Amino acid sequence: MKQVIINSIVLLFFFQVNGLSLTDSLLYNIEHFTDEHGLPQNSINGIGVDEYGFIWLATEGGPVRYDGRSFKVYNTDEFGLNSKRIAYLSYDYQSKRLSALSSLAEKFPLIRGRPWHIDSTLAHLDEIPEIDQVPRYAIGLPPYYPQLGFEKYQIDARNGGNFIISYDSIYHYDHTHKIQSRIAFSHNDFFRFFLLDQELFHLTSIGQGYQFELDGTIKKLTIQGDLIKDRKDLEKVKLFWNIATGEVFMYVDRSFYTVAFSKNNKVLQTTLILDEFDFDTQNIFSAHYDKINKRIFLGSKTNGLFVLTRKKFRTMSGGNLLEEHMFYGQAPYGNDKVLTSQGYIFSDTGMVEIHPQIKEATQDRRTMLRDSKGFFWTTSSWKSLYKFNPDLDKIVFYREMPDPISCIHEGRNGEIWLGTYSGRVFAYQPERDTFRLLHKTDNEIVCIHQSAVDTMLVGTLQAGVLRLHIPSGKVDSLPGLTKKSIRSIYQDNTGNLWVTTYNDGFFLHTKNKSIQFPIDRYGHLRSSHCILEDNSGFFWISTNNGLFQVKKQQLLDYTSDTTAVPHYLYYDKASGFNTNEFNGGCQPCAVKTGNGYFSFPSMNGVVWFRPEEISPEVPDQKIIFDNFIVDGNSKSLSDTMVVEHGFKQIKIDIATAFFGNLYNLNLEYKINHENTDDSQWFPLENEAIFLNDLRSGTHQIAIRQTNIFEPQRYNYANIFIAVPPFFYETWSFFVLCLLAIIVSFWIFNMWRSRRVRVKNLLLQQKVNSQTRSLKESVSELEKSESSLIKQTNLLQHLSAAISHDINSPLTFVVQSLNTISGELKEENHPLSNYVQTTYLSVLQVYQYVKKLTSQTNLNLSNRNPELKTITLYDFIQKRIEFFTPLANEKQNQLVNSIDPEYKLYTNPDLLTVVVHNLIDNANNNCSSGIINVYLNIKKEGIYICIADTGTGMDPQQVEAINSGAPVTVVESGLGLQLVQYITTILDCKFTVRSQIAKGTITSLFFSRESYTK
Repeated sequence: MKQVIINSIVLLFFFQVNGLSLTDSLLYNIEHFTDEHGLPQNSINGIGVDEYGFIWLATEGGPVRYDGRSFKVYNTDEFGLNSKRIAYLSYDYQSKRLSALSSLAEKFPLIRGRPWHIDSTLAHLDEIPEIDQVPRYAIGLPPYYPQLGFEKYQIDARNGGNFIISYDSIYHYDHTHKIQSRIAFSHNDFFRFFLLDQELFHLTSIGQGYQFELDGTIKKLTIQGDLIKDRKDLEKVKLFWNIATGEVFMYVDRSFYTVAFSKNNKVLQTTLILDEFDFDTQNIFSAHYDKINKRIFLGSKTNGLFVLTRKKFRTMSGGNLLEEHMFYGQAPYGNDKVLTSQGYIFSDTGMVEIHPQIKEATQDRRTMLRDSKGFFWTTSSWKSLYKFNPDLDKIVFYREMPDPISCIHEGRNGEIWLGTYSGRVFAYQPERDTFRLLHKTDNEIVCIHQSAVDTMLVGTLQAGVLRLHIPSGKVDSLPGLTKKSIRSIYQDNTGNLWVTTYNDGFFLHTKNKSIQFPIDRYGHLRSSHCILEDNSGFFWISTNNGLFQVKKQQLLDYTSDTTAVPHYLYYDKASGFNTNEFNGGCQPCAVKTGNGYFSFPSMNGVVWFRPEEISPEVPDQKIIFDNFIVDGNSKSLSDTMVVEHGFKQIKIDIATAFFGNLYNLNLEYKINHENTDDSQWFPLENEAIFLNDLRSGTHQIAIRQTNIFEPQRYNYANIFIAVPPFFYETWSFFVLCLLAIIVSFWIFNMWRSRRVRVKNLLLQQKVNSQTRSLKESVSELEKSESSLIKQTNLLQHLSAAISHDINSPLTFVVQSLNTISGELKEENHPLSNYVQTTYLSVLQVYQYVKKLTSQTNLNLSNRNPELKTITLYDFIQKRIEFFTPLANEKQNQLVNSIDPEYKLYTNPDLLTVVVHNLIDNANNNCSSGIINVYLNIKKEGIYICIADTGTGMDPQQVEAINSGAPVTVVESGLGLQLVQYITTILDCKFTVRSQIAKGTITSLFFSRESYTK
């Protein structure tokens, strides 16, 4: 809750009659708070300030803390009070702490932002023998219960003692209740005594003041200052004495004054701080004045709390019509005034004059110029350009221009530069009375600024900043500002250019590049109008939504380190504007007077201020952790909070005293685990942190508050949250786990050792058994070897015999057929060709049998087959030629489809036997068909395929061959068995694919290492 009711009441003689206004600066923004805004009820019995800057209110509903945004009401039951009615607040100068007292005299301290348990009860000096009546205790002025009926009055003294006042004497006691002095002083009103700077004073009903020293002397005082200057009736003065803050005020005739004691001059100095505020109507009972920020807190007995904040800025207007409150172009006038385009002349006291000629001539308010010779230039929206003499009593120049003029600027050589709404730029030379067109663009000209002798900058409505080279007329654009809507251009004393824009914030143009600055968190700086620089190094930037102050050096630091984000101080209507909407797009966008005032135009008045007189209100009080709530239950606060696992939500409330603009309260937080400092800072919203999950360990919740003028300086606050570890996260658990692992490892080793011993025993038994079996096997093998040798010898002899018995007849047959063929050929016998064919076939069979028996003998003698590289095409072609006669008889066609470039590394004799059998089988199972020999090249190797279109093979035989099982001689003949055997020797794989009545494909697979191309 911030500024729930902002009345924006302007106080003290504020009136406007025919343009004359404002003879004083006591303008306040008023906030009024009641039980509708958080107070427990509307009786404020006292106001105090603690060491953290919080405002404390004594109410009938308990103690209330106000931090500038919300009220926190404390339940008196929580700290042991029997009454929630708080009678007053006081400050103990010995312990330096604020205290509160209930209606039952229960005293408790208000320290570190919260109430604490009962400290003591109020002790009257009824134990002193000299005092025959319990004195009435002073709780400030006006009195809480003003009725009479007592004859003694007690006021605490600064040394821990007391003043006991009767109708004729003043007694001073020290802290041991021993009398130190007695002063004879007659009076008829106890409620005219008060302490100021811990000195005792009395003010008579006619305005005579007295000071009472501790040594018993009395000094007469006079009242001086504003109260006397205002000719107030001293007999009507009402005293306000706040014993919690030590302040004394005087109220009379709707005027409120602070009172200060001047020891050197022996006077009570009065200063007017508020006027035209009726204390009696509002039933004001207590008051506090923040001198630094010029803020008044007024507590009413019936109407709650009033907070009045002095407006830092003065806003002045002209006529009574709404359009007469809207201002754009201005020009300095004299040393302490400004002239607006409507003809109004303003000074720091308000509007002092209306110039009718300017008012009549100027229809367009966008631009105005006072040149270096003191002449004033202005224009109307109908292309008219006027020049007035310095005294504004004569038009010395008038000219109709081709286009309506939007801005006027004086160049360094005295030329007058004009920009138009249609986008043309003119230069006028007063000495020659000549105009020349320098440039034409399609965009409205908003402002013109000469940045160098030969360079003119032209700000446009939508095309950024154009850079015009005056001697050549060449034009380019400032990089980084293309298509920006320009509002103003400011060049500082180092030559840097600062450019404000509409929708894109503001920029620094330096070293031919433009740097955009961060926008404030609410986006107000997007529409920046004007920049003025004060003597303290601050920029003042007007926008569509308030006024900003920022340190120029922070902006420059950001250009080299983007992590050094500049901090902006924000001012809005509460600071003294009639509206938050300032005006821009005019030239000049704002002006400085010779005596140091800034004047910014707005939609409702011109805003005046002297920068060095503006006291920025920045958050600089300590931050406290106010509440720690776990699942809806509040916990007592300590530096380290312990929270068990299983919670649903933790809420941590943060509090800090700040009564300025909430925009300027920048709080951030971060959460570190186990003292690590690597987490990110986040904005703190609504001054509360919500945590839904925390892992085991200690977490640091860090809060920081930005110092706007020193970005690297922060106010910090920390609290630690300890989340006990789960059992499985404790050292005990780790130790138990380690012991369990050690015991498990020992048990495993014991089990394994035993198992190894058992296995060794079994192994030994098995070895012994295997040894016996092995010996028996060796004996059997020796017998088998002897038998095998005998069989091998028998096979060798048998093979030799078979070879001899077959080769001898075949030799005879071959020779006989050769002889017969020759004789028949000589006789040209018809059977000559047939016999010749038979001869060649028998010859091939003879050679084939010879190779077969030779290879058989080689295997029986355990000699490895000889490997050679063969050309596959030639090799297959010889087999085809061998079988051609047989194929012709069955009308089969033999085809060799092998690429002649492929070579195979193998034993040609064994391969001949295999291929011979496969072609023979294909020819036997095929009639009037095709037998094709081809290669199938794969990534893993090569396939020699023999495909026929015959009757096919039995599927069971195919399955047996492909699985590697031996085929039976009865079913397949000796050929396929021989092929199976020889392919194992050749280290190739023999497979078959066949379909009944469709044909068969036999394949010999060789690995890729076996062939080349």
